[in-house]
Amino acid sequence: MTHPSPAEQAFSLAAPVRLWEDGFARDPRPYYAALRAQGPVGWAELAPGVPAYVVTDRRAALDLLHDTQTFSHDPRPWQATVPDDSPSSG
Repeated sequence: MTHPSPAEQAFSLAAPVRLWEDGFARDPRPYYAALRAQGPVGWAELAPGVPAYVVTDRRAALDLLHDTQTFSHDPRPWQATVPDDSPSSG
């Protein structure tokens, strides 16, 4: 059994911002504001049941992209967690 990281525990307290809702397509600004309110990394859902971290801060993005221990350029491990019938798969 794996245990959630401290970041995952913190995000589990916040409701994910649903980027798949119709309102996001009409006006994404309040959704991005909600993500930024969570801090430099926000918790979101790309589709129902498809969680994702969204980096909202430039410095955090640069730090993450330069940290090969944390960030992988290979999306396959994440893709394996997405249900086949999800609009985010494929």
